[in-house]
Amino acid sequence: MTTYIPAKKNTEYIFYAGLVSQSTGQFQSNPTLATGDFKVSIDGGALNNLATLPAVTPASSRMVKFTLSTSEMNGDNITVMGVDAAGSEWDEVIVSIQTAAKQIDDLASQTSVDDLPTNAELAIALGTADDAVLAALATVQADTDNIQSRLPAALSGDGFIKVDLKSIDDELTSGNNATLNLKKLNIVNSDIGDIGVYIEGDTAGVLIYGQFTGLDIESTTNHAIEISTTGSGKNGIHIFSESGKSINAPQDIAVSDGDLTLAAIANAVWTNATRTLTSFGTLVADIWALAIETGYTAKQSMRLMLSALAGKLSGAATTTVTIRDVTDSKDRIVATVDSDGNRTSITHDTTD
Repeated sequence: MTTYIPAKKNTEYIFYAGLVSQSTGQFQSNPTLATGDFKVSIDGGALNNLATLPAVTPASSRMVKFTLSTSEMNGDNITVMGVDAAGSEWDEVIVSIQTAAKQIDDLASQTSVDDLPTNAELAIALGTADDAVLAALATVQADTDNIQSRLPAALSGDGFIKVDLKSIDDELTSGNNATLNLKKLNIVNSDIGDIGVYIEGDTAGVLIYGQFTGLDIESTTNHAIEISTTGSGKNGIHIFSESGKSINAPQDIAVSDGDLTLAAIANAVWTNATRTLTSFGTLVADIWALAIETGYTAKQSMRLMLSALAGKLSGAATTTVTIRDVTDSKDRIVATVDSDGNRTSITHDTTD
């Protein structure tokens, strides 16, 4: 199917229009069309008869098919003027068409983007297809191949790099005691049941601290963090701290058995600003309410962009261009344009 969006310069263009009856003010049914009724001007040049006389299509209808040839479209502004030779059946009409060098079909496809040039093709395209450049590119390719050939041997069956914990920051990991200076360590052991990791100590249990880290979980009696679902007085998660050392009041946070579920976590977000649980829906609404430009939120901006890309357009041949929202319920964008199509003022409607 031939694309006509936008009209392409120096390319055949077909459009349909109606001719208004002089007597009824409605579109003329099966209008009479004669040679000389329609003329074309290219970039304000002389008017010449259209090479192809417009035709009523389908037959006996109110629709008139206009076909402009390649040469008739070879300009930036094409103007078609219609004047009834008989002088008494249909009103005069003028249609203006602005052309473009590229159309939507000229945009790059995923296939063309994926079709990357080879090293030799790239060098030729850059005008540097000499032996030195090709040798440098070959060296880069050889180094890449070398790395790729070594990776499989270092990977485990699930694709992760295998590491033997022999020495980290000069701290030996042999024996029962080890100090690992890591930013993050995830330990999973399915052999001990559903807990995965069990860390136990006579007093503190788990101690996370740093001189100026801002996170200090300590214990003066029993444990800093206890995760349990069985036994008397164990409610799932307990965080205790000395007076004045809590992260945020209250100092004791308890979650009873069954309350801390995946559904509860998925439907809530812990915000650093307020230290409160906020619904996920509220968080999404706040994101959409963020300002993209002064006076336009993300939600309003998306409405304007969606309307501009997919909404109905009218008045393209006039000085007022109107674009509807995608549900065709309101005028989302109304622009006043000059004879060259330049926008001189725009009115936006971003409401629901």
